[in-house]
Amino acid sequence: MGISCIILTGPFLSNRDFFTNAGGAEIGNKSDQLPPGGDLSFNLNYLTVPLLFRVSAGKSNKFFANAGPYVSWLFHESTNYIPENGQIFQVADETKYYQPVDAGFIFGIGISIPLSGNFDMSVEARDHLGLTNIRKGYSEFELQSYFLSVKPQGYLNSVLVVVGVGYRFKSSK
Repeated sequence: MGISCIILTGPFLSNRDFFTNAGGAEIGNKSDQLPPGGDLSFNLNYLTVPLLFRVSAGKSNKFFANAGPYVSWLFHESTNYIPENGQIFQVADETKYYQPVDAGFIFGIGISIPLSGNFDMSVEARDHLGLTNIRKGYSEFELQSYFLSVKPQGYLNSVLVVVGVGYRFKSSK
């Protein structure tokens, strides 16, 4: 979920948007601190600001590709236990064991379709590739579980489908 604003500062450069994104992973529960079975879910919530270089082609329907760096700030991390009945229980808040900032690259392709007047709709597939280790250390929960044989490291890599409706302001030129 986010806010998008395309500000063309040259033929190929645009500051596109900022948005919150939630990422994470789900693994089988191997913790001896919880009942057997079920899964552990690690949820990370970020505010992401990309600076994308964009090229587009087409007169009416515009196909586009973009790429560029991003910076993300971590809001919150939580670890949840999901037993086989599907109920969710938060077992740890591990925010302080993650780096507060992540950086990486975004690559995306999409299409922008005019609707009516100044409105258009766009659909885009994006890959966020994190380049920094987002882990700082082990939490109490991890120390008491089974993670001791693994170095605490993690890199964000997420694929998003972005769908939006936009309004295009007329240029004063």
